[in-house]
Amino acid sequence: MDFDGLRTAIIEMLSGVSVEVDVSSFQNDMTSFVNKDDVFTYLIHLGYLANKETSVHDRKSVHLMRKDKKLKIRTATIDDLEMIAAVEAECFPAAEAATKEEFAKRLQHYSDHFWLMFEGEKLIAFVDGFVTDEADLTDEMYEKAELHNEHGAWQMIFGVNTIPACRRHGYAGELICRAIQDAKKQGRKGLVLTCKDRLVPYYAKFGFVNEGVSDSAHGNVVWNQMRLIL
Repeated sequence: MDFDGLRTAIIEMLSGVSVEVDVSSFQNDMTSFVNKDDVFTYLIHLGYLANKETSVHDRKSVHLMRKDKKLKIRTATIDDLEMIAAVEAECFPAAEAATKEEFAKRLQHYSDHFWLMFEGEKLIAFVDGFVTDEADLTDEMYEKAELHNEHGAWQMIFGVNTIPACRRHGYAGELICRAIQDAKKQGRKGLVLTCKDRLVPYYAKFGFVNEGVSDSAHGNVVWNQMRLIL
């Protein structure tokens, strides 16, 4: 069986050849695969395929990721505080970055809602956010970890971080997918995040819908609120 040329394209990539993929038809789910391009687009999000833009809109040139070093994903403990704060500082300007003290409070209240990715012993990426019954993400939530409600309806996403040296490998996407999977297992209504304009198309690939400009003034930046309903 060679679904829409999928088998042939995989064999080509195994031999080191890049394959062009049209990402425009992907439906942002794990069941509606109508062609090989949808399968490859999903694998890009999971980090199994590396990609670069082509000269044609909505088309990418992809190749297999060679993951020689083992990557591990787990939730956090207070022992991870120093590494988490260091990655945050490397990823965000000071006005937007959470402080070490703020992370200490977050870990105290919702360490199980940190998703950490390690390359060996090195933390290279993480996603975090608490759970609440409040439908919209507010600035107060960043500051008051005690507002976390483990039985809440909405999984908030406060930060998506990948150190610069490890970007464009799909690592953040893999962590976002894990957060989505866990939220489904936990019976949440969905996930909510805020992002800058340039990242709206990126999060839309995971099924998040832009609800417009958020009331948040975090870091004196304009943010868009995006929601994924499960």
